Formats: sequence, C-alpha cells, structure tokens
Amino acid sequence: MIDPDTGMKIGERYSVEKIGDTHPFTGFFLDGKYFLAPELLSAVGWLEGQKFIYDDLDSTGKPLFPGRLAGTISDLTLTLVSGETLKLAAVEMDPPIPTEPFVTSNEPKGLDIGPLSGKLVVITEASSGIGRATAKAFACKGARLVLAARDEEALYEVLDKCTECGTDAVAVTTDVTISPQMINLAERAAEFGHGRIDIWKSAIQLAEGEC
Repeated sequence: MIDPDTGMKIGERYSVEKIGDTHPFTGFFLDGKYFLAPELLSAVGWLEGQKFIYDDLDSTGKPLFPGRLAGTISDLTLTLVSGETLKLAAVEMDPPIPTEPFVTSNEPKGLDIGPLSGKLVVITEASSGIGRATAKAFACKGARLVLAARDEEALYEVLDKCTECGTDAVAVTTDVTISPQMINLAERAAEFGHGRIDIWKSAIQLAEGEC
C-alpha cells in the first residue's frame, strides 16, 4: 500500500528530477519501490510510509545516506535529509516490468532467454547495495557473471544468490583502488569468458546514472 500523502498512485512510474550537485536518482519509483532501470528487477530502494529508504553504499562501504534514509516524499516532492527538494513526475510505463523482489530457494530458477543470456558480465562493488542488486538482475537474465568486491564474505553470499538462478558465476575478491588487483580481475574475467568480456559494470558508475 502506498501512503496517499506521497502523491503516488499504484501502477504508475515516477522519475526524480536532478538539481545541481544532489545525488542523481536516475531510476524510478513503481508501487512503492525504487528501481534503477526496467531491465533490473531488484529494487534498490523502497517506501516506508513517506520515508524513502535507499539501499546503496559509497566507495568506502558506508551508506550514502545515514541510516539509509534518503528523505521523505509528500505530494510528489522528495525532500532529502540534506534539505534539498526534488520533484517527482509520472512517466509512461512501456513496457511494464515485474515488481516482485528477487526470491531465492534451493531450486534453480528458469533463466530468461533474452539478449543478455550467455553474455559475460563483470560487476565491481557487487557485495552490497546497487552492485548486489545489479548482480541479481543480470543473473536472472541468464548472464554469466564475474563478481568483484573487497568484502569476501558478503561477495560469496551474492555469488550463492546468483548461482541459485541457474547461471554461471565466479567471485574475485578485489579492491578497485589497487591496480594489480584490477589487472587480476580482468585476467580472471577473460579466462572465465574464454577471452571475451561483453559488459563491465561499476556500481559507482551505476550510482551516477550509467546503467
């Protein structure tokens, strides 16, 4: 149920305007959840009443917003915790997307046979936040994944979730600020992809809107 005070309606998609140096919310709201793009099925944010909870981390591994509370929404206006106000606008939904969260079980899921099926995708900062959601989304689309992050334990948890979809994936513990580790990641990815890397995604890039 969407709080009516937010101004949003069930079944409608809402974008967030970008002003100055405010954090770029390049995705959209739909039915009380916040998605990065139509093809990414996992929500990275959600509404709790009028509160907008945004589950993403900065480059140091800390939440972008204290307590993951980005702000509150009232009458199609997002007021960030820093005080800035951003307008929400309804946008056309074409095509509609499923809004169910990523669900895991002990049984492999059927993979989506589409343009991403079999593609070799490298995702850095994949252990949490947007990187984690992106990894799950690509896994559901049948992509073969090379997942990288500094937090080895959290990274392997994401790996397990992705392979439960039935896709192939490997994890490479990597600090993106250390060049030799990035070279090792590229070499491991090329080996896993038999010399081919189709897509390389950085969670930091995704947060800046390159999704």
